[in-house]
Amino acid sequence: MRIYYAHHRWKYGTPIEDYEIGCIKSRFGDDAEIVNPRTDLPLGGFEPKLMAAAYNAIANCDAFVFSTVSGMVGYGVFNEIAFAVNTGAQVYQLEGDACCPVGRAALRKIVFKGDEEVYAVFKAPDGYQDE
Repeated sequence: MRIYYAHHRWKYGTPIEDYEIGCIKSRFGDDAEIVNPRTDLPLGGFEPKLMAAAYNAIANCDAFVFSTVSGMVGYGVFNEIAFAVNTGAQVYQLEGDACCPVGRAALRKIVFKGDEEVYAVFKAPDGYQDE
């Protein structure tokens, strides 16, 4: 199983990133292949080219897991989530050490902030359920 792991660049190369990858592996199994943008996509350069590579990677995964920073995601992660939802992928939000399934109904609870660092805020996943 291939899983795309979307997370903020602040977490790149940190113990938090390692912890979250461990949580994903505990949910999906040690044999799951995790596609990490930090290591598996070309970083830097032209943003549309980077996002095209991310969308291609997401389209070739079986599931999509994203994490937030205190409930917040930036523009890039938000667009990755939207792409994954629109492709019909299984979408999960990391909350603590759990991967909570996220359906379209839960995504309607997003609060947009719209500045350069925080693009959207996700409400706590009180029993997220798919429609």
